[in-house]
Amino acid sequence: MPEDSFQLAENKVVTMTALAASRLIERGDGDAALLYIYIINNGGRFSRRNAASALKMTEARLNGAVAVLAETGLLSRKEVPEQEKRLQSADELPQYNAREILDAVKEDRAFSQLVGEVSATLGKTPSSGDMQKLFGIYDHLGLPPEVILTLVAYCMEEYKRRYGEGRLPTMRFIESVAFTWEREGIVTLRAAEDYMRRSMERNTVLSQMRRELGLWQRQPTLTERKYLDRWADMGHSPDAVALAYDRTVGQTGRLSWQYMDRILTSWHSQGLHTAKEAERGDKRPEKKTVSGNTGEKRAKPDAKELERMKKVLEEIKNG
Repeated sequence: MPEDSFQLAENKVVTMTALAASRLIERGDGDAALLYIYIINNGGRFSRRNAASALKMTEARLNGAVAVLAETGLLSRKEVPEQEKRLQSADELPQYNAREILDAVKEDRAFSQLVGEVSATLGKTPSSGDMQKLFGIYDHLGLPPEVILTLVAYCMEEYKRRYGEGRLPTMRFIESVAFTWEREGIVTLRAAEDYMRRSMERNTVLSQMRRELGLWQRQPTLTERKYLDRWADMGHSPDAVALAYDRTVGQTGRLSWQYMDRILTSWHSQGLHTAKEAERGDKRPEKKTVSGNTGEKRAKPDAKELERMKKVLEEIKNG
């Protein structure tokens, strides 16, 4: 069969480095290559929403392409233009106008559904400011909708733990947690669910600590929460905290957070994190007994020793 020959239909050129071309060819991922071409044709910047629409990719395909480019070193979130750096701090979302958000709600089905789910979870209609932050988390941070929903659920539990029943997290709080998750790589549903599980386990430990300290009927103060978090970070079990509390009250007659902290910090430095370990490995030194009161049997003095003692007594008696 004869070979066909082809040539480009126009002369417009989009340049690509040889290194980038080699990495894309080596990876063999068509979506990643297409996304890379789109990015350099767009001046080096892109938003997930616009890219997905222009390339006719599903969200899953686009996220996969982004991950490939990141793995090959061809895409980095840190490469932000200087002008944008001056306008935007490290943990601040870009400003979107009302038209951008409205278009996203109308044209991006995933984002539209996300808005509905978040509204139902929070039990309120998001304000314009809330929509700005929610869209920024979705578009700028690039968190998938299922991760954002898990994030909102986590924030509700965390807010309830900190401030009591009935308090809903603000969108500013949700935004700050979103930045933390993005920095720590919690960008997949599995990672988010693992984080939620670890968080629930930690909260159970903290609740048990509060019960041991008699703080079950009220929320701990900010200072008290810092101590509890510190002890949980050390890896102490609730029964170790209970033992430290008992020793603290025994020594000071009251609950002294600083005194307890010294005890638990000392145990942590010795690798003691449970009550059993502390009882066994941090025994208090026993009081030294006065010589002669040990209860041990002593050898009886011999005849020569008795004679010498008699002479001493006689000398004392006669002056």
